Amino acid sequence: MRGTSEGLFLWTRHSSDCKYASILVDRNESRRCNCIKYIGGTTPNGVRLRESTCTTSWEKARKILARKIAEHDPVNKPFFGASLASEQKQSTPKTISYAVDEFLKTKRGESVVDMAHYEGLFNREFLPWCKEQGLFDINEIGLEQITKFRNQLKNKASVKNRKLSRLRTFLAFCLDRRWIHENAAKKLKPANEEEPAVDYFHPEEMPKLLDACFTSHKWERGHDYEYRDKRLRALLLFMRWTGLSIIDCIRFERSRLQQNEHGIWSVLLHRQKNGNPVFVAVPPQVAEAVMEIPPISDTYFFWTGNGKPGTAVRGWRRSLSHVFKEAKLKRNKKLIRCHPHMLRHTFAIEKLLAGASLEDVSLLLAHRSIKITERHYLKFDQRRQDRLTKASMVDWELATTKRKQTRKLLSMKRKGAAASN
Repeated sequence: MRGTSEGLFLWTRHSSDCKYASILVDRNESRRCNCIKYIGGTTPNGVRLRESTCTTSWEKARKILARKIAEHDPVNKPFFGASLASEQKQSTPKTISYAVDEFLKTKRGESVVDMAHYEGLFNREFLPWCKEQGLFDINEIGLEQITKFRNQLKNKASVKNRKLSRLRTFLAFCLDRRWIHENAAKKLKPANEEEPAVDYFHPEEMPKLLDACFTSHKWERGHDYEYRDKRLRALLLFMRWTGLSIIDCIRFERSRLQQNEHGIWSVLLHRQKNGNPVFVAVPPQVAEAVMEIPPISDTYFFWTGNGKPGTAVRGWRRSLSHVFKEAKLKRNKKLIRCHPHMLRHTFAIEKLLAGASLEDVSLLLAHRSIKITERHYLKFDQRRQDRLTKASMVDWELATTKRKQTRKLLSMKRKGAAASN
């Protein structure tokens, strides 16, 4: 809008397809259009000015106008120079390494579970890649750079998506501190994930694993080595019948294994958001195998409580790898690749095949959403398959009845036609 007074003013140069371009339209109502705003007029020091603000926002254009007035005002110029220097000092871009360090410190303060994954992604992958690409300031990270980083990852689609999710969290952290102007990772579409391959131990394979516990470790070294076979057998049974992951089994406390008044052993898996406990019943032989092993701690069954749980998990994984190797499980005359998480899959799949509902299994597995359970175990849901089978057979009897009635009607017509002849 052109002004008639002395000084600088804002006005809009409307494009030909703008609805405010017509002279019949009041230009005072045209501030919200998407046309570029301009500054015109005479500055306080007498200089004629006519330039674009390079923005379509009236509010931003007003800030630029106030800046121009202060910049060309002889009285306020010293104050404007000091303010500009302070603003430039505050807007010094942060380096990528500084932003990553601050982000990881914040995550450590939040005590996130997957801290090792954050450190591995940023320290061993993202920072070396940025250095290789010549990127140093955090404001240089845009959609093009995030896309290139994601595309050069050699992981499968599901891992790529998890890493992209952590990048989104990092850029959101930087955006909240106004180190960047936008979170470019939000604009990047996730990779198409394949259906997760879920493998489990068949019923005839579990006895072979339990027997391998007594033959896989023949060396007589280490503390408490004479009970190593019983501990491994107890751990396999405990993971199979509770559905806990290996790290949850290591951190499992003795007080959570309980026996009720009916003599049934149960394990406290977790508590729901409303505080209600979730128990899973275990066979008596499982509870007996766990209770029979000599205690190595007053609090835990499979961990001394000293050091980090992750260190204990690595030790148990090494021992279980010897058990899997000794068992020599084969399918189609080929050795199968075994890992501890297959015991958790076995717990869930055997429950579904026996008729348990997907909702109950999801609750026992402590999944945050039933969609996670569906993604991995939907094809094993026997109750769902039974419902689909019955649904596909509901019209069979009706179709058979109609077919018999049609045949009877045709037969009667043929007999009537023969009688009339």
